Amino acid sequence: MSMTMRSGMICQRCGAALTSLAGRCPNCDAAQSGSEEITKIDLDMPTPLPSPQPPRASTRPRSMRAPAPPPPKNTRLWILAPLLIVLGTVVTIAVLRSNQMAREEAAQQLALEELHRAQAAEPTPVRQAAPSLMSLWAEASKLAAGWNRNAMLIQMRAQPLLPSGALDPSGSSVRFEFGAPAPDTNEPMSHSGRDHFVVTIDKAGTQSVVTHAAPGATMVPEPQCPAEKAVRIGPAVGFDPKQSRTLSYLWNAAVDRSTWVVSDPGDAKRKRTLDGSTCAIIVAP
Repeated sequence: MSMTMRSGMICQRCGAALTSLAGRCPNCDAAQSGSEEITKIDLDMPTPLPSPQPPRASTRPRSMRAPAPPPPKNTRLWILAPLLIVLGTVVTIAVLRSNQMAREEAAQQLALEELHRAQAAEPTPVRQAAPSLMSLWAEASKLAAGWNRNAMLIQMRAQPLLPSGALDPSGSSVRFEFGAPAPDTNEPMSHSGRDHFVVTIDKAGTQSVVTHAAPGATMVPEPQCPAEKAVRIGPAVGFDPKQSRTLSYLWNAAVDRSTWVVSDPGDAKRKRTLDGSTCAIIVAP
């Protein structure tokens, strides 16, 4: 048995069957001439098989595919990351500040407790009694004698005084004004010249200064009526027994003698005059 085949249907190199008359062999990749010849093949005779050939690498150019697009970026993460960093920083600062404030409060509380313990351990100070008005008078007179050995008092004013006649150590003030006879005038020896020596004593201490005034002020002798007694007698009528008062000592020309004047600190018109020697109440003429 035999059959006729076209010679162009087999590979001219390896003898593999082809499906087209042109192109390359799929087995050996050999180019075909494309000629068409009739070949008679005896089917009873076995057709020799071509020897196997190692596959050859394809010389076809590989298709250039576009690179795959990158995966989409997570834009939310890029937006939230700075916010998370800022939030973490704020929380950290707040925690540190809170701890610092707690330490400061603890230190202040400890210092306050130590102060309270120290105050409790210290003995309560004993309040010293205020000096008497006459003792301050003696101190001021000594200062005035240093200014002028012939110095004498012109007037004295103390305020406020307690109802007992004592000075208030927290707020009383006493002012002494001294003078000295002027040797170059015809004024009596009891009249002062132009120069006056002023001594002020209060809770701040003792201050003294020389001032100038019109000559002729009458100087007064030391009173025989104690200041404390004058304070108690003066406001006997019309004064509140618990009210503080002002005490002055000066020459009263109307009665021609030295006098105590006890007055209301809030109203100078409410006053009473006493004799500086006898403590008798003087009714103004």
